[in-house]
Amino acid sequence: MSADLAISLNDKRLKIYELLKKGYSGEKIAKTLGISRSAVWKFVEKLRSLGYEIDRNYNILSIPDPSPLDAALCSKKLGVERFLYFEEVDSTNNVAKKEERSCVLAKRQSAGRGRLGRKWESKEGGLYFSFEFPRKVPAVKAHRVTILIGLVVAKTLENFKAKIKWPNDVLIEGKKVSGILCELVGEELSSRVIVGVGINVKNELPEELKDKATTLKTYNVSVTDVFCSFANTFSEIVNLEWNRILEEWKRMLDTIGKEVEVRVGGEIYRGVALNVDDEGALILKCGDKIERIFSGECFYM
Repeated sequence: MSADLAISLNDKRLKIYELLKKGYSGEKIAKTLGISRSAVWKFVEKLRSLGYEIDRNYNILSIPDPSPLDAALCSKKLGVERFLYFEEVDSTNNVAKKEERSCVLAKRQSAGRGRLGRKWESKEGGLYFSFEFPRKVPAVKAHRVTILIGLVVAKTLENFKAKIKWPNDVLIEGKKVSGILCELVGEELSSRVIVGVGINVKNELPEELKDKATTLKTYNVSVTDVFCSFANTFSEIVNLEWNRILEEWKRMLDTIGKEVEVRVGGEIYRGVALNVDDEGALILKCGDKIERIFSGECFYM
């Protein structure tokens, strides 16, 4: 499956787009970048094929949402080298596994996945992207990436009063607004981590999910803006010390003090969430016993 746009982040075409947005003429763009007017024209035709409305004088009249070129520019903050955009793809994670050092964004997914292989509804209007985490990570520390990404999503949506339900579900008014799937590729001691994120922005939710999921529809935000906000927030958080990341994550955690049910494989634990430890494991008081749960599905009771 070929991308509708595949571009290196040092490609001159990104400069063409930036100059178009500033109102430069085709002739001025060619002179500024030292390229032919034909090269400018060809890229403008490509933009039109992607849904940008551009008049004969190269004025941009309207920009699609998501905007692949704006997203490509923002994706530099994720530490990647290439950007791929699809109108539709089976799963952005699947593509990102094959495309090293890349960010993959899609308008729709036909086979989006959540944790435990569950289907993630991926209709047009939502934000669906995957990227390779900029550092290799030992498998035993991979959970830290998941916690970090949960924090990035929550802080991206902080103005909408987003909270984290342990370990990384992001909620608004108690309903899930985002899904995160981190997958390891490669060696046990030095794995590539593929980060997949889905955020309900303007997409329609199926009837059966409306009591437990929500979108950002009422806030009138664009898919592109949410993506760029994520990328900016990621660049601020990714190099923080682990203790600082954990401290921020705990600040946004909604689970402590609640009665919960946690499912771990075939085991079910019910009790009160007392705290989380220094690695993000949930400390659960189950009757007279204290359980330390490293990963699982958490449900509020």
